[in-house]
Amino acid sequence: MRSSHKAGRTALLGFTIAAVLATACAGDTTEDPTATGAPETTGTEVEAQTLRVGVIAPLTGPAAAIGVPAVDAAQAVVDARNAEGGHQIELVIRDTKTDPTEAARVATELIESENVPVILGPIIGSAALAMAPIAEEAGVPFLTASATPGVVDETASWFPYVFGLTLDDTVFAPSLIERIAGDGAETIAIFHQEDAYGEFGNEQFSAAAEDQGLEVIESRSAPLDAQDVSAQAQSIAAAQPDAVIVQVNNVELATNFVVAAGQAGLEPGQMYGSTGLAQQAFLDSAGEAAEGMKLVAWVRTDEPTAAQQELWAMIEAAGKTPTMSFIDLLLSSGINVLYDVMDRTTDLSSAGIIAALNQTTDVPSFFNATYVFTEEDHRGLSPDAAMPVIAQGGVFVLDE
Repeated sequence: MRSSHKAGRTALLGFTIAAVLATACAGDTTEDPTATGAPETTGTEVEAQTLRVGVIAPLTGPAAAIGVPAVDAAQAVVDARNAEGGHQIELVIRDTKTDPTEAARVATELIESENVPVILGPIIGSAALAMAPIAEEAGVPFLTASATPGVVDETASWFPYVFGLTLDDTVFAPSLIERIAGDGAETIAIFHQEDAYGEFGNEQFSAAAEDQGLEVIESRSAPLDAQDVSAQAQSIAAAQPDAVIVQVNNVELATNFVVAAGQAGLEPGQMYGSTGLAQQAFLDSAGEAAEGMKLVAWVRTDEPTAAQQELWAMIEAAGKTPTMSFIDLLLSSGINVLYDVMDRTTDLSSAGIIAALNQTTDVPSFFNATYVFTEEDHRGLSPDAAMPVIAQGGVFVLDE
């Protein structure tokens, strides 16, 4: 006998930490999504349904430190929600190996062999850009956690199929540059990782700096797996910038750079970073070399929200270790969106899911904001969800 699941929620996730801990113990289509109209619903209740969701993430390779815990968090939320009864989600997980070519291959496999109507991911920008044309051709929506500019792009042909679970540096670059200027800097240098996230970010920060009247006097980069970045750090230090932007989301690379930068004579207080580097693991790894660094963050590790604490309890109940950073939030917030889709429509084809996603309003996330999607706007979060922080005493605190 199948149960039913009421649309809408009266609490953030509709379940408590106690329930989660108790649980731990015990068709695709190529239809034009803009022509489907409102999603098919059955009033205030939708009978319980099951949705198979493809997941694309880097589980091996240099970006595995982001991909593995992000997938663990998503699975923890799915397990807890499924255990309540009602709607069920099944995750079909594939590893990109931190390789854009592999991301395209597994996207094709999920769509053509597994017949998933929706994909959660990718996380890495180069992977998202590689698979976007495949999703577009198949008419399959994907909810990406990539913070790379150009992925959720209104001018891209795949825009009807991509929905952003986070925001990119087209949003944050201007505000971070304004913050740097407000601190009295006139010249900046940029160190970035050699992938889509780093390269697009370098472009965005350079453009924002020009708009603010700041001069970019040096820009250096390194591969994700680089161990020795002393030459890049020395080059930047020799240029004597007032501020340095570290456009890196790989903890090991960022640690190697800030340590080398300190040895080259740069101070942590000169260094700034965007949301991708605001990871507790980075502070743990870099130690004193990161003390005083200023970033934009989704999570205050000194004062997480109730929802974030609830998520971390779920992850621990599943036998995993939370990162206590934005990484835990990335894909798990997308799970909330997909349960909301099932609350509102009985059409779980790709076209039906797109139609429902385009009418998403105030769906809770684990970020400090709710999701809103329309046909014209697929950047689901408000920029106000992120906050200026500073590394102090081994945690990120609000930089007031």
